[in-house]
Amino acid sequence: MDPKWTSGNELKYLKEVLENSEEVRKNPFTDRLEKSFIEKYSVKYAIAFNSGASGLHAAMVACNVQPGDEVITSPFSVLWDAAIALIMGAKVKFADVKYGTHNIDPKKVEKLITNKTKAIIPVSYHGLPCDIDELNAIGKKYNIPIIEDNAQTHLGEYKGKFVGTQSDMSMFSLERTKHIACHEGGVILTNNENYARIARKFGTPSYVYSYDKIKNNINSFKKKFKTIDPLICFSVKSNSNLQILNLISKLGLGADVVSKGELIRALNAKIKPEKIVFSGVGKTIEELKFAISKNILLINTESENEIVEIEKIARKSKKKINIGIRFNPDTDAKTLKNISTGKRENKFGLTKEKFLYLLKKYKNSKFVNIDCLSVHIGSQITSHVPYKNMLNAVNKIIQNSKYKFKYIDLGGGMGINYENNSSKLNYFKYKSLVKSFLRRNNSKIIFEPGRSIIGNAGYLISRIIYIKHTESKNFVILDSAMNDLIRPALYGAQHRIIPYKLNNKKISKKHEFVGPICESTDKFLSVDGYQKINQRDIVLICDVGAYGMVLSSNYNLRPKPPEILVNKSSVKIITKRQKLNNII
Repeated sequence: MDPKWTSGNELKYLKEVLENSEEVRKNPFTDRLEKSFIEKYSVKYAIAFNSGASGLHAAMVACNVQPGDEVITSPFSVLWDAAIALIMGAKVKFADVKYGTHNIDPKKVEKLITNKTKAIIPVSYHGLPCDIDELNAIGKKYNIPIIEDNAQTHLGEYKGKFVGTQSDMSMFSLERTKHIACHEGGVILTNNENYARIARKFGTPSYVYSYDKIKNNINSFKKKFKTIDPLICFSVKSNSNLQILNLISKLGLGADVVSKGELIRALNAKIKPEKIVFSGVGKTIEELKFAISKNILLINTESENEIVEIEKIARKSKKKINIGIRFNPDTDAKTLKNISTGKRENKFGLTKEKFLYLLKKYKNSKFVNIDCLSVHIGSQITSHVPYKNMLNAVNKIIQNSKYKFKYIDLGGGMGINYENNSSKLNYFKYKSLVKSFLRRNNSKIIFEPGRSIIGNAGYLISRIIYIKHTESKNFVILDSAMNDLIRPALYGAQHRIIPYKLNNKKISKKHEFVGPICESTDKFLSVDGYQKINQRDIVLICDVGAYGMVLSSNYNLRPKPPEILVNKSSVKIITKRQKLNNII
């Protein structure tokens, strides 16, 4: 460090820090600190954090560590190397250490590597550098990044070079007991521009999506229903980001849309028109004309008036339009009341009597082909039983009508695990039900998944503004609010909230995570036995990939957060943070 910055001027500079900004990233002292590390260690990038643990977390994010992945580290260290990986849902594997140095043994590391290994985290303990050459060779061989934990090895050397300058990324701690102390803090060093960019991207609030998770979810969905060979039409209303839809398109999915805007967005993402289904209870004439002009697969209708309007357009355009008719099976989805769509009292679809009447009336129409029976009973369904009841009702009405439908659109609604230990949909049983249904009905199945594709691939990164202590509970006030994520306020949805920094200090008092908006419903989660947290800490609101950003608003004139897509070592802002000047 430059002596002029210290030498008895601590109080002066502390005052400067406090007066400049409470944001670490915006403080001029942060710039000085990073510049000093860059100059001293001769690296391209240094990124400061509020702790070494936070730096490790960002480094693992930069390496795209995802739930189910594996991280290899040393058993002889503090808990953070393993704990951060566990927070991220990864599996930790411990490679044994060498006698004498207590540093990780590269030979033991290589034996633990699988196709799920996403990062190797060696620890240079008590100032003794690890065998970085051997570890780098292993990392290069298997294309696995090396993240060094050098919290206790400031200015240590390995073969004439500073420790922390020879791997993909290196973490140094600035905690008060370390060689260079700032009471708390950490720094990540790297020469990789992509890693540096990713590590810096975590402003709050921010939506972050995992490319790999979306891709894996799609491939998993395809695999589950491979023997059925359905047409999979992604529900655009769940997440309409153009970059996400581009990925959806590249992976061969179609689209289920419910507005002209969603249809345009799907076409702009190069989703083929013959894989697009236009659903929705109230399409305007303008929307119908536009959809017909684009020659999409079919339009799912929900009223006779809508069929009449389609016939008028078809007559003028001299086309015969493919349509579906949505059947309401009066089936309880056993889900939240506000997302149930298959009961008789819901506005969606047609009763058995009305469905059969319209089928008989229009089956020989010169202007419409009734190609599809459509049905959708709700969202976030975690039991196969409602689907069983739905399929029984659909089978009965097909038998009564004696009509052969080209397509049976079974909708979506497959639920995900929002809460720890909550129930999950048994896909094997659902697939078996559909296969049994198809033995009696030779039709092409259409699925409209949204949440099951994108839900668990998104996080909302938030910062704790204040903690307000009361007799009964602690109110944890976040910089995210109901305008950013309205599902908890709208549906009473429960999203897990994970602390950025893990510790084993449990607080018995209830913690209620809330936003700053002046509404009593602006709350996310109430939880007992949460760990000790502090003002300015970062938390991750989980499973917000579906019905998160798409439902955001400018309520209270709050700018919308950015959206970030992480793909291995690259990061891409797919929606910029909205500027206040653009909404006031």
